[in-house]
Amino acid sequence: WPLTIAVPGVFARRLFEESSQRNVQEGAILSLLNENLTAQVVVKTFGLAEFSRSAFRARLHDVGSRVVRIGWLSGLVERSAYVGVMMLQVALLGLCAWMVQRGELTIGGLTSFQAIFLSMSYSLANAVQYFPTLAQTTASVRRIGQLLAHDPVVHDSGTQTVPTGFGEIAFNDVSFGYKQTRRNLHGLTASIRHGGLVGVVGASGS
Repeated sequence: WPLTIAVPGVFARRLFEESSQRNVQEGAILSLLNENLTAQVVVKTFGLAEFSRSAFRARLHDVGSRVVRIGWLSGLVERSAYVGVMMLQVALLGLCAWMVQRGELTIGGLTSFQAIFLSMSYSLANAVQYFPTLAQTTASVRRIGQLLAHDPVVHDSGTQTVPTGFGEIAFNDVSFGYKQTRRNLHGLTASIRHGGLVGVVGASGS
């Protein structure tokens, strides 16, 4: 019986580590999505769309590979218990047959023992099938604990008063475009004095 728990336990520990890494990678993907959605103007201005897509695809590929490994390990955890039961059953049947041949065990005793052994072994194997879910849940709980215990990178260092008065806002030969191949603004030079009001009208009237 220890065989039916020891072998799945080895795979379960590996499954736990893989699940922990998957949680980290999924968090990184969500952070990347949030950064790109909240900074679309910056991404378009500096032509970072293809870079962002490449980074997203690379991280998705890594997560996909890890998910495949997690599924494979989950199957091993569940099946290894039944394999252990069958191997132990074959070994015990050989031993009991040898004992029957020597007259140390009766056929009725062998049959009774086999029925009790199978009932207890498969009950234990059925309990082992919950190991994958338990391992992945434990990994998620550990990741939550890590996030809660993580110290912030940016620490508050006091407060400062934001100045409210300024002379003017000036643009000196400023060019801008959502794409590198096309400029929406070219060589803009203008100044807006404090309290002033300026209207900017494009060629289409917008």
